Amino acid sequence: MYKVDARGEACPKPVLMTKAAVQNGEEEIQTLVDNPTAVQNLSRFAASVGYTHESQEENGVYTVTLKKDPNADVQKAEAYEDRSWSIFCTENRIGSADNELGHNLINMYFYTLTQMDTPPSVIAFMNEGVMLPCENQQIVDSLKTLMEKGTRVMVCGTCLNFFGITDKLQCGTVSNMYEILEAVTACGKMMRV
Repeated sequence: MYKVDARGEACPKPVLMTKAAVQNGEEEIQTLVDNPTAVQNLSRFAASVGYTHESQEENGVYTVTLKKDPNADVQKAEAYEDRSWSIFCTENRIGSADNELGHNLINMYFYTLTQMDTPPSVIAFMNEGVMLPCENQQIVDSLKTLMEKGTRVMVCGTCLNFFGITDKLQCGTVSNMYEILEAVTACGKMMRV
């Protein structure tokens, strides 16, 4: 049985680590996590990929066992004709409160994008969002990975100037409102962060 130790890992890493094992063809996987939310996430993931799942808890450690179900009827969602999508990022965090949680969530958001089968076609940064490709090394690393996969990263030059951080931009192309809006609206769908 293949083992995944995801104790101490923040959401969504336990699912991503387990997904990697599924993609490698592992038919029996045992994932260790340390919170009930991760158990629920893994249970939903298992069902979505045709695996059965059981969980046990001992001393605050949950063991989630996934087994490939040969009788599972996994329905793959039909791909949209236009699979392009964009992200319009105007904040340097997720949520309205400027707190540690919001900053941690935005880090995990961009990391998770690097693990997706269909990465965004365009990511555009405006307002406080321009701080991310300038000052947040974890997000810069994620953006560079996405750029290698073909994602176009655009950063508002007016916003960089306003915050006085034009010289700190670590990745992406300095752009303008017209070019950014043209790029994000040309995609099949757009998400705002």
